[in-house]
Amino acid sequence: MKLKKSLSLIRLFVSYAWECKASYFIFFIADIVLNAVSPFITIIFPALVIDELTGQRRPEYIVMYVACTVALQYAVSAVRGVIGLTKEKYADLYNRYLQMKLAKKCVDMDFQHTEDKAVLEQLEKAKTGIEWYSGGISGILDTFGAILTHTVTLLGTAALVINGAPILIAVYAVCITVQAVCRYYVQKINHEHFLKLSKENRAFGYMFWELANIRFGKDIRLYGAEQTIEDKCRASIRSQANIWKGQAMSCMPYDLASVPFTAGRYFAELFILGKKALGGAISIGSFTMYMNASNTFGQSLQNIIWCIQRLHSSLAYINEFVVFMEYPNAVHHGSLHPDNSAEHTIEFRNVSFTYPHTDVQVLKNINVVLHSGEHISVVGLNGAGKTTFIKLLCRLYDPTNGQILLDGTDIREYVYEEYVKLISVVFQDFELFAFTARENVTLTESHAKTEDVRENEEKHESIFKAEECAVADDEKFDRVIRQAGLSEAVAKLKYGADTFIMKGFDHGGSEMSGGEQQKLAIARALYKDAPVVILDEPTAALDPIAEYEIYRQFNTLVDGKTAIYISHRLSSCRFCDIIYVFVDGEIKERGTHAELAAVEGGHYARMFAAQAQYYK
Repeated sequence: MKLKKSLSLIRLFVSYAWECKASYFIFFIADIVLNAVSPFITIIFPALVIDELTGQRRPEYIVMYVACTVALQYAVSAVRGVIGLTKEKYADLYNRYLQMKLAKKCVDMDFQHTEDKAVLEQLEKAKTGIEWYSGGISGILDTFGAILTHTVTLLGTAALVINGAPILIAVYAVCITVQAVCRYYVQKINHEHFLKLSKENRAFGYMFWELANIRFGKDIRLYGAEQTIEDKCRASIRSQANIWKGQAMSCMPYDLASVPFTAGRYFAELFILGKKALGGAISIGSFTMYMNASNTFGQSLQNIIWCIQRLHSSLAYINEFVVFMEYPNAVHHGSLHPDNSAEHTIEFRNVSFTYPHTDVQVLKNINVVLHSGEHISVVGLNGAGKTTFIKLLCRLYDPTNGQILLDGTDIREYVYEEYVKLISVVFQDFELFAFTARENVTLTESHAKTEDVRENEEKHESIFKAEECAVADDEKFDRVIRQAGLSEAVAKLKYGADTFIMKGFDHGGSEMSGGEQQKLAIARALYKDAPVVILDEPTAALDPIAEYEIYRQFNTLVDGKTAIYISHRLSSCRFCDIIYVFVDGEIKERGTHAELAAVEGGHYARMFAAQAQYYK
C-alpha cells in the first residue's frame, strides 16, 4: 500500500474516532507519554542504586533511589491501568460504531448488490478486516501511538547508547533490518491467506451460526439432517485448516531465519559492555544502565519497524472496510423529484433484462402502460418473469435495455428515495421483524418494553418510571389493522399492539399464524399509503379460495390507487381492469378476464380451464 493511501486511511479513521468520541484522544496522548518515559525509571534508578552499593554505601541515598523507583513505577502502573481500561471501553465503542456503519451501508446500498456474490464476499472481508486482523479504529490508533511512543524512547536511549557503546547502533541496524525483511514477507503471506479465507469464513458463518437458528429446528429434526450438517461443518473446518496450515508453512522459513539475529544482538550487547566493565572503563552501575538502555534502544527500534509494518498490514486489512463502504451504485441515482400528485402513469417501453453475471434474458421487450387507478393482474407460471417485472418497477434493478417511465420521465432520473416512496409492496417472501406488532406495521420506534423489562418495572418502579412509550400514528395504525382484518387478533395479544412478534428476544412475545403474518404485512403496505400498491404472491401458500378472498378484500381497500397483483394462479384476475400473461419472459396476452378466457387455445384460457374448478 502506497504512503499516500496509508496516510489517507489514518486520517479517515482518526476522523471516525473524533466523530464518535473525541475524548479518546486525551487518554491516547497520556498513554503515549507514560509509555515513552516509563522505561527510563528502570534504566536510571537501578544504576544509581548499584553505584551507591559499590561506592559510598549511603543508606539514605539507597532508600531514596529505591523509594523513587517503587513510587514512580507504582504511579505509572496505576495510571496506565486506568488508561488501559478506559481505552478498552473506547475500543468496544469504536467497534460498534464501525459495525453500525457497515449495517447502514448494507441497508442503503442498491438491492442488486445484496444478491451479488462478489459484494457479499467483500462484506465478509470488511467484517473480518475490522474485527480480527486490524483491531478496528482503536487498533489503528494504538499502533500509530506505539510508533510515537517508541520513537520518543528510542531518542532518549540512543543518547545513552552512543555515549556508552556507539558500535551497538550498527549491530542493531543490521540485526533488526534482517528481522524486518523477514516480518515483511510474513505479513504479506498473512494478507494473501486472509483474502483466501473470505469465502470460507462466509461458509463457516452459515454452518455454525445461521443453521443454529431455531427456525431450522423442525426440518433438521424431522428430516434427520444432523449428519449432513455435521459433515458440511467438518468439511468447512478442514478447508479453513488447510488454508491456515498453508499460511503457517509459508511463514515458517522467515520466522526461523530471524531467530539467530535476535540471539546475536543480545550476545553483542553482553560482549561489548562486559568487556568495558571488566576493563574498568565503566562502573557496574553504568554497565547495568547501558545494558538496560541498549536493550530498550534495540527493542524500541525493532518495535518501531514492526509497528510500521503492522500498521501497514492493519491498514491493508481495514481498507477492505473502506472498499465496501465505497462500493459504487449498481443503479443510476437521479436528481429529479416526482410530482406529489396521487396520480401517476408508469410505462415499460421495450424493456429487457438479464441478471448480472448471467446470459439468460429473463424479460424480453416488455411494453406495458400502467394508468393511475388501474387494477392490474400479472399472471404466469413459475419462472415466467413476474417478480423480475416488479423488481424493475421498484428500481431494485435497472433494465438491461429499454426504459421505465414515470409520467414520461425515465425513473432513473428521479431521486431514488423519493421514487420508492410511491410504491408499497408485499412480496411472497415478505419479512416480519422481531419487533412489536405496531413497529412491524409503522416501522417507527415505539420504545415498547420486553417482558423482562416489564417485570423489572414492577420490582424497581422508580428506575423505569421516566420511560414513556411513544407511537407513530395511533389513528392510522388502528385503521389499517382494522382494514387488514387484524383488529381482533391484535386485541387478543398479551400487550395488544405492543406485544413483540416472535419470541427471539421476549418470552412474552407471540407467534402469529401464517395468515395473521400475511395480514400484518398487508397492513404495513396500507400504512405506507403509497399511490402504487403491489401484491407479489404473498398468499401463495394459501389455497385458491382463501387467496381469492384476500385479494378481493384488498382490491376494495386500495380503490383509487394503482394496484398490481402478481400470481401464477388466477384468483386476482376477475376484478382487475387488465390482465398481462407472462410466458418465458414475454407478454404473450393482454386483456380483461372475459376477453382472455374466450381466446380458444390461449395461454390464459388453458390456465383458467385448469384452475376453474376452484373458483365455481
